[in-house]
Amino acid sequence: MASAWISRYATSSGERRFRVPFRLGGRETTPRHGGSFKTQREAQARRAWIVGELANLRVPDLRLITPTNPTTLADLAERWQSSRVDVSEGTLATYRVALGRLLPRIGTTALERIDAAMVAELVA
Repeated sequence: MASAWISRYATSSGERRFRVPFRLGGRETTPRHGGSFKTQREAQARRAWIVGELANLRVPDLRLITPTNPTTLADLAERWQSSRVDVSEGTLATYRVALGRLLPRIGTTALERIDAAMVAELVA
């Protein structure tokens, strides 16, 4: 049976947050992420929306409520590459070559849209 719940957790800085995981089926299905919130009230509102979607036999489409400018693979690759200050120049050159092959193909793709099938297609 589909379900949604709220779990409390602490961030690395010690801040308390609320996560809303949900399942589309019974306990054998993998929990999905329904959002993370600063207040329990926001988490309860998201949980109520997810439960409503599940009750109407719809898979909650969280893309409809995400920001309009999602992070792309190119943005993330740039941040990651600039953070790698602990590697040699040869390793940085290897990173540049690998990213030079990858970014023209899927660099403008939002991270949420990259899935295993897309990666398998690139490898093949």
